[in-house]
Amino acid sequence: MRVSELTPGMLLRPKKGCTFSLYKTWEAIKSMKPPLAYTQLECHARRTPHKKLGVAPVIYIGMIDKSLSGSRGVYQYEARRTVFCTATGSKIKVAPEAWRNMEAIADED
Repeated sequence: MRVSELTPGMLLRPKKGCTFSLYKTWEAIKSMKPPLAYTQLECHARRTPHKKLGVAPVIYIGMIDKSLSGSRGVYQYEARRTVFCTATGSKIKVAPEAWRNMEAIADED
């Protein structure tokens, strides 16, 4: 999947052999009050120590507002696009390298 092909509301799933996982860290923000975690959705075929979310589809929402990206000095790792993850029921930023392992779910008309 190319980022240029994304449209808001598009349903996406991992390609065959890939799964979604949730990357979460507190490292970059230990000194922040209140503490804030950096979370992003990853999608790849290799093993991961992070929480696996399986292959439940996600809904592409769009670009993160530039005023929110980098808010509170949090390291954003260039994750500029966001999806609604049906497995967690929340809005999550997506790792830039994850898009190549996703595909659109075609309409069954």
